[in-house]
Amino acid sequence: IDFYFACTDITAYDLAVTHAAWCFGAGGREFRPDIAAALMAGYEAVRPLSDAERQALPLMAQGAAMRFLSTRAYDWLHTPDDALVMRKDPMDFARRMRFYKEMGDQPFAA
Repeated sequence: IDFYFACTDITAYDLAVTHAAWCFGAGGREFRPDIAAALMAGYEAVRPLSDAERQALPLMAQGAAMRFLSTRAYDWLHTPDDALVMRKDPMDFARRMRFYKEMGDQPFAA
């Protein structure tokens, strides 16, 4: 992942997007703390988070999950039946959004 070119504003949001996308098993039902810890440790080895960024991660991760949920819901409703793509279940990210709301900062411990 090239975090340098991914974001030009709140760079920790890219970390939250990656966390929401990569740190769960199939269907968003199982949080993978091993992957999350490795992601956090690797990111912070290159760019340590500020205290403010660390505090904002749970909310940013909820926002990231909502973004994925929204685009998947749109695609679920608007992709033609004969399209050569597979629709992905938007509820995978509804579960992740709920997880981040309930767990607070725990999923981001390195």
